[in-house]
Amino acid sequence: CDAAGGAFAANPAGRGPRGRGLCRSSSMYVPIHNPPRFAPTTPSLPSILICRRDRALETRRRIPAQSSVLVRWNISHLAHKLGLDIVHYHCLTVTGHALPESDIAPAPAISPLAIPIRLRGSLSQYLSLYPSHTRLAIGDLKRWTKNAASSVDMSFFKPKAGGWGMKLTFHTIAAWAYPQFPLPKGIHRKKVVAVLLRARAAKPAMVRILIFIPGLSNYGTLLSPILAADGKWHTVIIPLSRFTPMGKGAPLESLANARFLSVGLNNGAAGANELEVSKLYLIDKR
Repeated sequence: CDAAGGAFAANPAGRGPRGRGLCRSSSMYVPIHNPPRFAPTTPSLPSILICRRDRALETRRRIPAQSSVLVRWNISHLAHKLGLDIVHYHCLTVTGHALPESDIAPAPAISPLAIPIRLRGSLSQYLSLYPSHTRLAIGDLKRWTKNAASSVDMSFFKPKAGGWGMKLTFHTIAAWAYPQFPLPKGIHRKKVVAVLLRARAAKPAMVRILIFIPGLSNYGTLLSPILAADGKWHTVIIPLSRFTPMGKGAPLESLANARFLSVGLNNGAAGANELEVSKLYLIDKR
């Protein structure tokens, strides 16, 4: 994502914290680029600040014009130092201060860039934090309805890890596949605040969740993929606040009128891909 002022850009490259306790990877890497919008002789001096409320650790790096640096944080250390948890989002803020080209010309202003991050926990950790939840019977393949672009071949299967999976063949680029699973009756849909799943995508793709509400706007995790499509298993919790309307519509406040839920993907290239979901839960308010 780019800074609002266009002065520098940051791209979080880590897949989420891991390690002891709440963490799942020991490091988070953030490439920061100083694009050539300033003259090549104008360096910038950004300060990279990771913070939660009034507690902060700070790293300063000098980035000459038209160059990049890679900043690394030990997430296990930060999680312990700052008291980060797996429930709330925390703010990774990048601020920059450009050096003036001369004693007369003022230094250009740089808008700050804020990146929301949240530590990832294990499935058992999430379920212990949210004891009221409903596990969906996704292993019943007959309950799934195919829903994909006409250029996509789709078939369902039962993965070795259990749950549900689909094999896909994309004959064109920019195609999609979002099979629908009916939400069960008898659950308190108004109490649902998040969706929890353990899933993996075999090859690169934009993995998303959609929610279908008849007569109203459908919703989806449209702003970003829910997990890294790298062939590895990921456990992810998605609050309803992350679902945005597909077109005009009010924010998604509950699943009271929802009929179907879909876990699917948009492909980045033609060819075969697979998506597996071993477990899928609706999480109630704590």
